[in-house]
Amino acid sequence: MVLVSGKRTNRASASSSAADLAAAVGSELMTKVLLIEDDSETAEEISAELSDRGFEVEWSANGIEGLDKARSSHPDAMIVDRLLPGMDGLTVIEALRKEQVRTPVLVLSALGAVDDRVRGLRMGGDDYLTKPFALVELIARVEALLRRPVESRETTLRVGPLELDLIERTARRGDRAIDLLPREFRLLEYMMQRSDQLLTRAMLLEEVWNYKFIPATNLVDVHMGRLRHKVDGPGEVPMIHNVRGSGFILRADHRSRMVGGDLAPVTPSTSRQRNPMRQPQFIHSTTFRWALAVAGVLAIFVIVLFGFIYWKTDSYLIERSDRMIARQLHFIGDLPGGRQLDAIAQHLDQDSRGVQYAGLFGPDGRKIAGNLEKFPLDLKLDESVQSVPILRTLPGGPQTRVIRAIARSASDGNALVIGREVDETRGNLPRRRPGVGARAFAGLLPLPAGRSVA
Repeated sequence: MVLVSGKRTNRASASSSAADLAAAVGSELMTKVLLIEDDSETAEEISAELSDRGFEVEWSANGIEGLDKARSSHPDAMIVDRLLPGMDGLTVIEALRKEQVRTPVLVLSALGAVDDRVRGLRMGGDDYLTKPFALVELIARVEALLRRPVESRETTLRVGPLELDLIERTARRGDRAIDLLPREFRLLEYMMQRSDQLLTRAMLLEEVWNYKFIPATNLVDVHMGRLRHKVDGPGEVPMIHNVRGSGFILRADHRSRMVGGDLAPVTPSTSRQRNPMRQPQFIHSTTFRWALAVAGVLAIFVIVLFGFIYWKTDSYLIERSDRMIARQLHFIGDLPGGRQLDAIAQHLDQDSRGVQYAGLFGPDGRKIAGNLEKFPLDLKLDESVQSVPILRTLPGGPQTRVIRAIARSASDGNALVIGREVDETRGNLPRRRPGVGARAFAGLLPLPAGRSVA
């Protein structure tokens, strides 16, 4: 038998009797849920979630032991697996119903057929949940079972000195009459029908205010403050208690413990401590995993998209440069020999950025005109545009560059070469990653207004 809510870590050297007293008081303040489940992993997840929501959970791994605990501990609700060792879950429920035990029971089972669900409910189950299931749905079903009023024909509710007449619509605490508004009367009636039971704000909003959603409001706290002021008069023992972070409890007697010499109400946060190594439940949820998968796919898509744009931009710029080079070659090559020299000189004079290349070479390879020192050895005549290394004459001396160039042979044996500097091999701009900016630097794109190449 594992008592989940009983797990705690002593951080100070206090006496064992004081610790046991605090744990016992804290357990009485919490709603008790008996879990009968033979799968330890499933039981651990259910117990942890229920404990985090303010329930006291007891776990039994077989049917016989679970039946004994149901008879002795008197839980507020039960969660029973159908297929259990020792005794079947439905047999456990049937035995309790024959003994007039009316504790609400949620049946868990991997058998989800209609006949299986009907049999589970007819054997005494109050609700039926098939596996696999979401923890949040299980919690909601348990809370719904706890919201069901206890069967009673009484017209007067009594909790300790508090008395509520449902016919006359009057309330008294001892000899003192309590004047309640209609909403306050309904709230107190609901709490008295479930005395010693933890009532969450969501439960109160749904049952007392008939809200089908949970609004972001302090409506419950405001009405509870007014009701507490009327029920717990000056000098009287408090009966309405606020369990911090969980909800409210109506108790006939007030249990408290010493904290630093002062009296303080016991809450689930003081009677148990969360495991700091336990990860939040949402990390293991299917929604969180799907969100991670979608984020990964989107990241890959963005990377591929930017790579494709860069590749298309690079290809477009090179193709555009090649077309310009081919047009210039045909234009100059179709001119008479004397005018070719003037066209080459004019072509280079108009190159303010120094990215144009031209050369006219004789049959013996001797330079006739242009800014190329030699005919590029790797350049093939009368073919398409190619990437070749060239030797260019500059004021500081000859320099080797890689250009896109095309060559054409003339009828007189001369060879005309037209080229343009394109950073296709990433060799001309070693200190920066080439892109659109590098292409603009190479003269393929117009510079923004007011900008100049240094």
